[in-house]
Amino acid sequence: MFMTNIPRRKIYETMLIFEDGLIDMNVLIYNEQNFKTYLNKFNVEDYPKIIKSYHEIICLLIMFLENKKYEKEHDFQAHLKYLLSNKKEVDEEIKKDKNLQKEFKALCKEIEKIFEENKTITNLKMAKEFFVLLDKFNTQIPLILTIRRDKMK
Repeated sequence: MFMTNIPRRKIYETMLIFEDGLIDMNVLIYNEQNFKTYLNKFNVEDYPKIIKSYHEIICLLIMFLENKKYEKEHDFQAHLKYLLSNKKEVDEEIKKDKNLQKEFKALCKEIEKIFEENKTITNLKMAKEFFVLLDKFNTQIPLILTIRRDKMK
């Protein structure tokens, strides 16, 4: 028996972790006082959680779009681990996938650039702007997951 929807299910599970980080980020950017109060905790606990879950969602998305069937959970985990350790290949897969819109690809590229340039959040203005991008990403993923396997390009 092959398990065909593991990536889709895992994306939704990982999105819960990502969204938890976004909720904490929303508290952080609520006002200047919250920003000062929660910045250190956010940079230590929540920002790394957002980065890790974002990258995992992207890798799972590639697996979903590849439309592979996994006979065992172990096979799925091995492929996911491989993708998580090969960022350059993941970026290429996102770039060449025909199921993803150009706007989504550009959004991913912009988010990646921010992650690379900012190992921590340093100011409120930047945090607010970044939150908007991450929230947009978060709303796009469920739309992508509505693609039926028989309609993938």
